[in-house]
Formats: sequence, structure tokens, C-alpha cells
Amino acid sequence: MYQLSKVLSKTTTVALGMFAIINFSSCDKSSTPDNVVMIEKGKGAKATPGNFAVLNYTMSRNDTTIRSSSIDGREAIVKIFSPKEIAELKNFDPLVPVLPTLNVGDSVRIVIPVDSFPSAPYPDGNIDLNVRLVNAYDSISLDAMMAEKKAKADAIAKLVTDRHDEVNELSLELIKKFNAGKLTDLIKTESGVSIYVIEEGKGAKPNDGQTIKAQYHGMIGSLDSKSENKSGVKVGDVFDSSFGPNRGQAIPFTSGPAARVIPAWRDGFKEIKQGTKAIIFCPAATAYGERSTPNIPANSDLAFYVEFEGLN
Repeated sequence: MYQLSKVLSKTTTVALGMFAIINFSSCDKSSTPDNVVMIEKGKGAKATPGNFAVLNYTMSRNDTTIRSSSIDGREAIVKIFSPKEIAELKNFDPLVPVLPTLNVGDSVRIVIPVDSFPSAPYPDGNIDLNVRLVNAYDSISLDAMMAEKKAKADAIAKLVTDRHDEVNELSLELIKKFNAGKLTDLIKTESGVSIYVIEEGKGAKPNDGQTIKAQYHGMIGSLDSKSENKSGVKVGDVFDSSFGPNRGQAIPFTSGPAARVIPAWRDGFKEIKQGTKAIIFCPAATAYGERSTPNIPANSDLAFYVEFEGLN
């Protein structure tokens, strides 16, 4: 069995990519009471050195989220070091000296000056790291918890991937109807995106800054006859799908202008409620435009079957 605890015991960095966007390990040892603010006091047990902390986190600058556990779709796991061990470390994440001071349930904000980095990621100001200590485990309990979590995730993912053929067949049928002008009751945006709701959800529409989680099945909607197509891509070909083999997990992204998705997704998801199943028809200009990939020729219109699973 893969033992995450053995890997984490050898590193001071946060597991699961929490700080991948910024090299915090080069930051100076500046986490002191002056830059750590208690947001909410928990009622759980004290964090014990040698154990592993499970954390929810949000990293932001000027009230704009850079990274978070909800966007990443996973919690962070960090080894808890003793004060003596921390004193012997050369470099570490700013969170490391804070962990031994926390109780399970505590939420804190660590204010990290940008100029404390040898290579500043931003010109000025601070980076705020909000962290909640969800739980703490010894190595055996951690490995057991992660194994159980993986088994549940794998079972849920299989339910999704088992529907690949069903989703593909439905999407093909809707693309043909759309291209023939026979698909009615479309929601249309100013950018030219068209949304056909297959099953409307009962949740809310997303606000800017919220995290959306969605399953998707991406297909070629139509091709530009003037664009090069060396790979022989056809209308209806699948170029990416969370319903595909060894997939099954919804992808998270931030709603609104800051979303790191194609414009058609930014526009399309604003128009549908959580729980909705729909197909989003994306003109090339709202997708990848003149850019091409081996699976998507330049100026291709795309179609995405989507299932809007989560919103927070």
C-alpha cells in the first residue's frame, strides 16, 4: 500500500501542491505572532509534533484568490514539526512554525510580505494565507484515512466513466441537431455562445469568485474548411472528457472574469444553475480561436456536454 506518511515525513513542504504557485520554501523564517491572526478558535485537540495536519486553505492578494483547497479540489497535508526541529531547518513554508501552536478547528491568517521572498512574485504588498486545521493524524491513521478516501473517490469516478458512451451518444445527437438548426429553446449570450439545457438543476447560478465543479465531455462542433486539418479530425470527435478512462473527477474552476477557462465556459456557466446538465456550443472565437492542437484544428467550433456538480 502506498504510504503518504513516509513521503511527507521527509519534507517540510505542503503536500498536494498547496504552494506550487509560489516558492515559499525560500521565504525567510518570518511567521511570528505579529503576522499570524486567529480568525476562529477551534475546540479540538492540540496539534502534536510528529503527526500530520489536514488543512483547508485560501491564498489571496488584494482580496483576489490565488489558490485554495476548494479550487484545487483537495485539502493539503503537512507534517507537524516540533519547535526544536523547526529551529534546525534551513528553509520552510511560513505555515510550518504555526502548526504546533494550533488546535484542531483553529482558523488563522498568515500575512506574508511580498518583499520577504528572494524573488518577489508580485511588486508589493502582502500575500494572505488563510488556513483551517481540519484534523491531525498519526502516520498509521493518515494512511488508513487516505486509503479509504481513495477507495470512495475511485468508486464515484467509476460511476462517471461508466456513462461515457451514453454521454457521447447524446452529445453527438445534439450537435447534429444544432448544426442543422433544429435545436430550439437555446440560451444565447452576447458573445455568441449557445446553451441547451438538458436537465435543469435546482441550485443557484454562480456569482463571480465562487468555485464551480463540473464534469465535461468536449467535442468538435464544426470545422473551418479553410483551416489546416492534418490529423483528419471530424465533427463529433472527442478531444477531452472527464468521462474518459481513468478520469471521472469533476474539474474545479473559479467563476467570473478571473476564471482560467475558455470564454465560452465563463459565459455559459453564468447562465445555468448548479445541478444542471447542458451542452454548451462554443463559437471558435470563444474557444481557442486561431490556435490549434493535434485534436482541435484552428477556428473550430466546440461543443461541451457539462454537468454542473458543485458550487461553493
